[in-house]
Amino acid sequence: MIRPRPRRATLLVPALLLAASLPMRFAAAPVVDGASSQPTPPADELTVDLFADGPRTHLLTTRVAASVPPVLEHRVSTDGGATWSPATPITPSRGVIANPTRNNDPQIVAVGDRVTVLWVTEEAVEGAVGQVESALSLDGGRTWSRGGRVNDRGFTEGWGFMDVAPTAAGRLAAAWIGIRQNGTTQERGLQFATSDDGGRTWQPNGFIDREICECCWNTVSAGWGDSLLALYRDIPRDMALARSTDGGKTWARTGTVGAFGWTINGCPDVGGSVVRGAAPGELFAMVWTGHEVRHGLYVLRSTDHGTTWSEPVRVGHEAAKHADLAFHDGRLVVAYDARVNGAMYVGVATSSDGGRTWADDGVVSTPGRRATHPRLAASSAGVTAAWTETDVERGEVRVKTRAVGR
Repeated sequence: MIRPRPRRATLLVPALLLAASLPMRFAAAPVVDGASSQPTPPADELTVDLFADGPRTHLLTTRVAASVPPVLEHRVSTDGGATWSPATPITPSRGVIANPTRNNDPQIVAVGDRVTVLWVTEEAVEGAVGQVESALSLDGGRTWSRGGRVNDRGFTEGWGFMDVAPTAAGRLAAAWIGIRQNGTTQERGLQFATSDDGGRTWQPNGFIDREICECCWNTVSAGWGDSLLALYRDIPRDMALARSTDGGKTWARTGTVGAFGWTINGCPDVGGSVVRGAAPGELFAMVWTGHEVRHGLYVLRSTDHGTTWSEPVRVGHEAAKHADLAFHDGRLVVAYDARVNGAMYVGVATSSDGGRTWADDGVVSTPGRRATHPRLAASSAGVTAAWTETDVERGEVRVKTRAVGR
């Protein structure tokens, strides 16, 4: 039985301490499969995010080397992840990237040539430690400039687990977990902000939900029309969906996604995913539960914008945990990690009948390496998966990509 560890997570890990603990080594190899081969400094790739917009798939990673601050790197593919452009570094203009680890990855979003990335820094402003920062590119990721600060007040205790998505009209909506002091009141929960200029400026923050699980990743995605969706782990510990029908200005909780009735005094460090289907109002959601009887990974379908959901259908190995979901050309694709007999691998499953039945597409990660936290993006060229692999013997962490679900 797979159970989450019963703890409360600290949302900040000093990135410089993390970087300093990595072993020194020298190599000249591309980090991402299919990327142009260029000499690279000795470093690890500790985070990964994907976003697809039309034929383009954008890849964001965090390169961490000993004794230097972490650096974000951007690549783009126009063939579904078969090949990638050379890496373009995005150097934070304020502060140091905080906690560059899986489950708390910096995020990327794109609308045409306008690409925006978000991350959290350790910068202290007016006594509050931690800021959500952004950078933007107006030429598809070739050059970058400083964006606006996303949070309108600093955080006093913790923050992170963000996501960002565009509406059909191009407005950006970001959400994250934050804890901050407002006078004598402590504000905490799933916060949000919107931007109408690609991240150059951000509107005052609001709350999607004021009391949620404190250390699971959150998902923001485009719904039907100009609506937005936010999937997050609620309290107790089942997943919940909130929906905005005014471009992210206001949000309303639509209900629970997978009512397992799971209660635990701790955080499982696992989020979910929600995507549009083919028919108007059709959504698919992927959730994980640690329920004593029904633990595992599940996919559900809604035909009314997430107001009601089908019965959950179990997907992947019984040990499947961190996962992502994509919909492309009538097919659902799930990528997940699982720990079996001491080995951690990434597997893929697909469905051609709306999630009622699933086919096992097998293991896609490298045998003998610890593979974890896959991400998926569905462009017009197909579905791309990305994940991190650790070579335990060499002490290296690398990002791997692959076209899946074809």
